[in-house]
Amino acid sequence: MDLLRSTIESFFYRLPIEAIAECIVNEDKEAMVPDLFNEIVTHENHSFTYPEMSLLGDMLDSEWIVDDEFKISVSNTSFLCRTPLLLHYFSKNALRCNNLSNPLVRFNQLLRWRTLTLLLGEDQFTIPFLARFDLSHRLTRTDFCWPNILEHDNFRLNIFLRETLSDTHSHINAALDVFEFNWIARMNNPISLTDKESQRDFFNDGTRLGYDAVRHFSQINLNLGAWTIIAAALRILIFRHLKNEQRQEDKENIANAISDPGSFSDICTSTMNDIGLLQTEALKLNIDSPMPIEYAFDYAIPQDFEHFNETMLSSPFMVHFGERYLLYRWFRGYYGNDGDTRTLTPYMLLYLLIKAKVRREYIQSNELVGFRNFKNYQDRKTNFYDFQTVDMRRVYGQIAYRYAVQSSLGLKPYNNVEARITPGVIKKFRDIDICRNIFKGGRSIGDDAIRNITFVAHFIKKPDSGDPYRTNCRHQKVRENLWKDVAEVVEAYRRNGNPEYPDLTGIDAAADELACRPEVFAPMFRYARHCGINHFTYHAGEDFYDIVDGLRTICEAIDFFRYSMGDRIGHGLALGTDPSTFYSERHLLLMIPRQILLDNLVWLKYEAGNAHISLSSDTLLFIEKYFNTLARELGYIDISPNPYEYYLSMKLRGDIMEEDIIPLTDFTDEVRYTNPDWSLAEKESIIPLWHHYEKNPECRIKGKRPIAMTVPESYAADIAQLQETILSNLEHEGIVIETNPSSNLKIGRFSRYDQHPITHFNSVIPSPDRHSIVVTVNTDDKGVFSTSLTNEFSLLAIALKKQKNTNGNRLYSEGQIEDYLHRLAAYGNVSKRPSTN
Repeated sequence: MDLLRSTIESFFYRLPIEAIAECIVNEDKEAMVPDLFNEIVTHENHSFTYPEMSLLGDMLDSEWIVDDEFKISVSNTSFLCRTPLLLHYFSKNALRCNNLSNPLVRFNQLLRWRTLTLLLGEDQFTIPFLARFDLSHRLTRTDFCWPNILEHDNFRLNIFLRETLSDTHSHINAALDVFEFNWIARMNNPISLTDKESQRDFFNDGTRLGYDAVRHFSQINLNLGAWTIIAAALRILIFRHLKNEQRQEDKENIANAISDPGSFSDICTSTMNDIGLLQTEALKLNIDSPMPIEYAFDYAIPQDFEHFNETMLSSPFMVHFGERYLLYRWFRGYYGNDGDTRTLTPYMLLYLLIKAKVRREYIQSNELVGFRNFKNYQDRKTNFYDFQTVDMRRVYGQIAYRYAVQSSLGLKPYNNVEARITPGVIKKFRDIDICRNIFKGGRSIGDDAIRNITFVAHFIKKPDSGDPYRTNCRHQKVRENLWKDVAEVVEAYRRNGNPEYPDLTGIDAAADELACRPEVFAPMFRYARHCGINHFTYHAGEDFYDIVDGLRTICEAIDFFRYSMGDRIGHGLALGTDPSTFYSERHLLLMIPRQILLDNLVWLKYEAGNAHISLSSDTLLFIEKYFNTLARELGYIDISPNPYEYYLSMKLRGDIMEEDIIPLTDFTDEVRYTNPDWSLAEKESIIPLWHHYEKNPECRIKGKRPIAMTVPESYAADIAQLQETILSNLEHEGIVIETNPSSNLKIGRFSRYDQHPITHFNSVIPSPDRHSIVVTVNTDDKGVFSTSLTNEFSLLAIALKKQKNTNGNRLYSEGQIEDYLHRLAAYGNVSKRPSTN
């Protein structure tokens, strides 16, 4: 990371909230901030030595936090009050603007921009940039409804990006701006009105996802919920200052709350009363205002703003207006020192630090990998509903779904969006009034936009939580609920064709693949296909204990679900994870549940044989050793010592269980999986193994216990052969891989966009010895990853542009990159499931 980015991250992302809070309570503490800041940035940046980092202070004072045009210098402004200039020093090189047009990211700065804005949010850089730009050019900005993810200035690429694109993997509940919705809701109601808030969460118990050791082990300081209330009070202070209504008691209340926890109830009461008054004022103004009344939820949106126009009022990004307008006016005042605004700098810095700390808990920016980490984020995406009154929940519900859908569709020509929704939400989107609000509310898109969105019902993978001594088979309760869900989905599918709401065009199984394997969903998927739903997706190979585990999940889904051309694998990262790197980073060590290991090893042996892959002798000995050990521990050896029979019994797992409650029993035989080529004798020998796996309590309990072992050095090369064979099979069968670059980088085992395996799945430059699998580019949970569909294509483009060959020359030309992106976009458009509307 370059030093400037590291410096900004250290101050605005890693500096403790308490450091600035102390300065508000005791101004003498300001003198300590530079030393603390220098300590943090030194420990965070390992590219420079201590002597080199000691020069940072001079660099700051001479270049980064001075502004000669607006007379902000070392001689007349304290270090703390000059630190906001860091934001502009970065953004002036990363952004460009033409008069009052929306800001654009300089394309060659896109990766640097992405790195910092993922941590802090785009507005934290965009707003200071625009405030200074407008003041220098004597402009006054009135429109703050630009998209939450900025576009860039690459003219050639933008020609392509303004064509119709298809997002074939988008979870609609996470398509809104997750953090901004939650932050605005908190600022307008910082104290919860529901019992849920009394439960243990990051607001009451300290940060959970953005690592903070102090908060995990100490409650001496204020918790994040308390800081959030202080942020709400700070917002009111700044709001009133900008209206020339600042009150001295506002500052005193904040200082008292920071220094004296006993007075905290006073600031809680005062803040809620002040917000109530401001919201009441907004509602009164709304009577004579063109502003849609639901936007009165944020007092910072000026209801009497004379510059509102139809374009602004109809934009889904109107949600951002209040916060952006507030920050813009403050930063404009900061540069011009209007009303002595610079004296409020510590208060604004504290506000921004608290905001960044809360943002860490909603936008996935930590360095942990795997689905479980992501799940912690996505489970919080709609927290803003939980601390609202019934009326406000209805308001947020209207705005949230409208924002999610309309921001995904974009402007004309509309993008195509396949929105994932759970079976329980299907009914909501079949409500005519709700659909009219989503597509016609705000009036930013035309009546024909409804044709550009279809729904995919996605079932949720859940762990086997049943008591093995009381349930008859694995995941019995999950199976029972799935049969009910699939019956509802089939019924919804049969009601397609109403032009008032989008069609349901496919099904998917999503969430934690370590919790539930394809075998649980297989009968329901085959039943759905029999009922006419022919478009499948299964999230597979995204998270795994071992690459073999991910590959097995992918192949089992294809096999058990009877995949055909055009069906899709979601993510498929196990196919693109380099085995040599994967195993060497772990020093050849695997930690894995016993049952999963046994299944993986048996599957590896016989799938490799089916593919005519000769496994190394060390790998075969490894498989034999652990098959005998684990089969004996789990009780399979008593039924059959033959690993091939065990392999055949694994095939039976995708079949229907006797306990399954099938909605339409007439179709039972037609949705069975059992291979008709097996002889009766073979079937009779493997059925007991299948039943032992499904129903034996001791086997189920012992199978969950972990085991650690060292794989042979030959293992990686054997797995690499199998990967290539599976990729070739997918290519031949026309199976699609849905890639989600930003999501894959945060959940998977890749750290840069140029490491994403999409170019291995489908080569930039076609060649007979390279793969050409149909792959699509998508957003996944775009609100959690703070992205957009055009952003995903753009990040891939800049990553390809920066790749070099061994001679240091560019690996791909502009034309090759453009052709490649056009190809990926065409795959998305072609593979989009057709609507009957």
